[in-house]
Amino acid sequence: MSHLRISFEKELKFRVSQKTKTNQPEDKTLIQAFKYFDLSNTGLVNREDFYKTIIKIGINSFDKEVIVIRICPSFLRKFTNYLMFTTWKRPASSTTKNLHQSFMAMPHL
Repeated sequence: MSHLRISFEKELKFRVSQKTKTNQPEDKTLIQAFKYFDLSNTGLVNREDFYKTIIKIGINSFDKEVIVIRICPSFLRKFTNYLMFTTWKRPASSTTKNLHQSFMAMPHL
């Protein structure tokens, strides 16, 4: 189901870039979205909070079931916490590239 991953990745990059203010890194926008639901400030989110974060970012073109059952488990397997996810390979010139690399490294959905 790599087409699902690719579609989700494109939507995520687009929405994050839309929500990012000028002169602010895109990963900061993504971290803020996750932190909104991380009430205990652990850097961790459960499936429901992952879904809420994705909706908060503006991705509503996927069913809740697809996000919670297909996308979130891949995220949880690959990254210990959302801070790893949002800053993975940060030295690259663009967080959009970082997001692409991180999703490409995920197990196939």
